[in-house]
Amino acid sequence: MRLVNDYYKPGGQTPRVYGAIINVVLALGYRVQFCQLGDATSGFNDAKIKACVENAQAMLDELMIRDEDTLGLQALLGLVSESSISCLRLSRGVSFREKETDL
Repeated sequence: MRLVNDYYKPGGQTPRVYGAIINVVLALGYRVQFCQLGDATSGFNDAKIKACVENAQAMLDELMIRDEDTLGLQALLGLVSESSISCLRLSRGVSFREKETDL
């Protein structure tokens, strides 16, 4: 919460990397929400996840060269895990459709 408070503090100097980290956390949160609620909110959450990931990827160069702390590395790992989850979900959907056509 401190990171969010620092990011939205009026008049403060906040590194752009904070925005990337917040977007990665939001994307992962939407993914967890999707897993818990099922397909009922899939279209809504997919659009939100995509927007958050794109916002974080826009700051990819700053994440890669950040050397003050591990925030950049943590954001990169979050992006990789979100991409892995998306690929797994896509592959499960493809294999499920293939089983339906075999029946």
